[in-house]
Amino acid sequence: MLKIRQISKGDINSVAKMRRLLWNLHISNCNFISAAFFRKYNAYAELRKGVTKSDTYVLLADVDGVIAGYALVVLKKAEDLFKFKKHMYLDELFVAERYRKTGVGRALFKYTNRLAKRKGIPLIAKIYPFNRSMRQLFKGEGGEELYGVFIKQW
Repeated sequence: MLKIRQISKGDINSVAKMRRLLWNLHISNCNFISAAFFRKYNAYAELRKGVTKSDTYVLLADVDGVIAGYALVVLKKAEDLFKFKKHMYLDELFVAERYRKTGVGRALFKYTNRLAKRKGIPLIAKIYPFNRSMRQLFKGEGGEELYGVFIKQW
């Protein structure tokens, strides 16, 4: 049975491993992402915040006691150009390979969306172009694309 729950101290190592898998996907799919940055980045710091801070949520998809995926969501101040002053930022959403296409990612997304709705603020995510499934999920749930980051390298 699928259950969405908040991270606990005992989950941090398992989720940190998933974070590294996610980062490797980004590194292998985008030439502009620095592998050196991720080698130095502390996979645990934000996860610990999810246990102790009120502005950081690390939500786990628990399938019969197994962590099938996670979402890292942070309450943030909005950029000045927006009408709203705060938003929920969906920073990461990852589903373990064996649980993909089973509804786990959708359940995590819907939970984060409900969290933002309860707070009365928008949910925002920056989604890489290669991540077609997340783009389809966000749009399929009524999300709109505002702008992308374009890079010209020579």
